[in-house]
Amino acid sequence: MLNLDENLIRNLRSSVNETINTAIVKKHYSNQDKKDIPSWNQICALMDRIQDIVLFFNRTDFNVEDKFLFVFDFYAFMTQASVLDDCVSTLAHIYGADISVENKECVVFGEKGLNGKGCDRLYFEYLRSLCIVHPGMTNRYVGMYQEASECCPYVTINDVYFKHPEGELVARVYSNDEDVPDKNIEIKISQVFEYVRRRYAILEKVTDCILNFNYEEEIKMSSEELLRPEDFQEYTSYLGYLRDQKNLRFPASEDYEIDTVIRMMTVHISDPENLDHYNKYCNALRYAISFEHNRVQSMGRGDDDAIGLVPSPRVHGATKFDYLLYPRSRSKESGRYTYQLEKLEYLIRPYQQGYDPYDSENARFAAGMILNSLDFFGRYVKLYEGMDYLEMYTLVHVNLYFDCLNNDCIINDFIPNEQEFRDISG
Repeated sequence: MLNLDENLIRNLRSSVNETINTAIVKKHYSNQDKKDIPSWNQICALMDRIQDIVLFFNRTDFNVEDKFLFVFDFYAFMTQASVLDDCVSTLAHIYGADISVENKECVVFGEKGLNGKGCDRLYFEYLRSLCIVHPGMTNRYVGMYQEASECCPYVTINDVYFKHPEGELVARVYSNDEDVPDKNIEIKISQVFEYVRRRYAILEKVTDCILNFNYEEEIKMSSEELLRPEDFQEYTSYLGYLRDQKNLRFPASEDYEIDTVIRMMTVHISDPENLDHYNKYCNALRYAISFEHNRVQSMGRGDDDAIGLVPSPRVHGATKFDYLLYPRSRSKESGRYTYQLEKLEYLIRPYQQGYDPYDSENARFAAGMILNSLDFFGRYVKLYEGMDYLEMYTLVHVNLYFDCLNNDCIINDFIPNEQEFRDISG
């Protein structure tokens, strides 16, 4: 059993996920396509396959009790070991890890070949090609490990018939040149295992390169100064710009959030009596978005207070913007309307791209539930039947925001005690 260190692939995956935004937009040069291509899907596939093979190796023993199965265990092992090697090398290429020294090592098998240019990696691939992939004709290594093209009908246990001083297995090899004698190749399982361990260990170097790449990319992006609201004639134009910058810097984030704010800030408020509370909620959103601006500018690595990070046992990494977009007091009273709150998003779906025809029916259902609970949802705003769904969605959020301000909750803690945000008498 190999007993590969599973933490190597876990650490690499963590280094990618730590700042996933840089991995999603990364590109690398493809030798096959002869151009730069997106890296993200390839990175994910390589990490998944490496992890699966490592788990497979760590849970598999060679079937030493059955000589026939033992050989086929070896065939399967060599195939997956080669895939693992290729995955590790490809990740190294994507992130620019220099593994030229590792690729030229000749310390495991010690087979430099006829021309003295051989190495462990080439010898491993020679064994795999000859014994498993191309048993009828292997000729790629002529001049290095072969005098002529070769074929290998079988690999067998090193026993009385094939008695060799070392190696658990022996590959029987016939030359395709009449002048070149046949031969036997001894295969030591301990050497094959050691080779795989060394190639897998390259992940440590790749992980370092990933961390360096992430850091350099974040420094580069954070040094590019974002425009501010005063640089735009309309605040909603600034929001569209911030949305695009957020998608560029954090492509894994939800892109509909700022679109939702734009819709709420441009909705027509039909009843003037709702305007005061509506404007104060919009002011609170602007306040929270000023921190979101700082978070996007600093690539999320700024001071917690500066980027509006709110310590919460409920939502790890939640920001003031997150809370203002979904205001919930979590009071005992609001807890009685959990079902209605879960369906609230139905009201905005008809206004989003790619909405389903059933969304209008769902919105009508959600509106009916809201109107049947006006003792709670209509406490700080006026709602009525036939109201535009987007206006109702917005005003329900206004109502929920003021419910927070009148309860002991996180939003009430961080919203400034000023007239532009609250109802403060005189």
